[in-house]
Amino acid sequence: MQKKPYIPFPSKMLGMKPEAELDFDVFEETPQGRIVMCYHRHDPLSKDQFNKLLRHEKKPLFVSQEDRQHLINYIGSHSGGLGEGLSLEQKSLSTQVITPFIETAFIEMLNSLPAEIRPIIEPTQAGIEACAYDIASSGTGFSLMLRLFCSHDYLVRHSFLVAALSLAALTEDKREISSQDRRAIVTGALLHDIGMLRIDEDLYAKPDLLPEEWTEMRLHPEVGQKILNLCENIPAKSLAIIAGHHAQPNGRGYGGTASEEALLVGAMDAFASLLVATPYRHKVFNAADAWFLMKEDEGHFDDYALKLINQIFVNGWKKRAA
Repeated sequence: MQKKPYIPFPSKMLGMKPEAELDFDVFEETPQGRIVMCYHRHDPLSKDQFNKLLRHEKKPLFVSQEDRQHLINYIGSHSGGLGEGLSLEQKSLSTQVITPFIETAFIEMLNSLPAEIRPIIEPTQAGIEACAYDIASSGTGFSLMLRLFCSHDYLVRHSFLVAALSLAALTEDKREISSQDRRAIVTGALLHDIGMLRIDEDLYAKPDLLPEEWTEMRLHPEVGQKILNLCENIPAKSLAIIAGHHAQPNGRGYGGTASEEALLVGAMDAFASLLVATPYRHKVFNAADAWFLMKEDEGHFDDYALKLINQIFVNGWKKRAA
């Protein structure tokens, strides 16, 4: 499984640490595009050197993948803790920190898609980023979003893709859906796999799980719902989606109740996993083949969700190409 070797680290975050000594290595990008170390954790750091790092705003600084937990702990302990109710100043700072992660995640997701799908997904960027900022507007949500961005590449791209597919579907959905419910559905889609942060990462890359491993994997919807119960700004409808996105119309599946919203996100979850390579399956399908495979899997997916997939992602790009 490929993990990010380096994680962008906004220079303004360094100002949250009062003492001029960092407990992790810091890297920067050269004009030639190479990532080189600009500070070693054991080196003395003068006030002038520290201020120079603070002014490093043209390009982001980076930390190594090995230090990702240092980054999480550092930001969590210096951003008002994990409690709710961040001050305006803390919210402003959290936005500055989370912005490069959100923007990079969407672009990387978009670039991983088949060419015919990208024009349909690209217009969802503003809506997806708005939801991500809403989630990060509380201390707990900020910490969770950071943990998601610091996890492996596939989980980040997949989460953003499922949210983008869901938003694209809602845009074409002829049913009356309030803007509040629409935002709740996209939020649930963006966080649908947040419970995977508590699952052994080695299981992601295994095509065939042992019975005990499959039992652990099936816990992630319930675990995700419990994690997000700590966030006061996550709508109840979003929590139901996270718990029920692996439920099926035929009464099978696992997790929570098969609500309309959970069935929609669940279908987009499966569709997303067929469009791009996953850690456990390298074969990818075009939109038409992916839709056909899902349609043949009778009873597993909601008929209306399948209709939207066919209308938007299978026939939609054909209309654009005509």
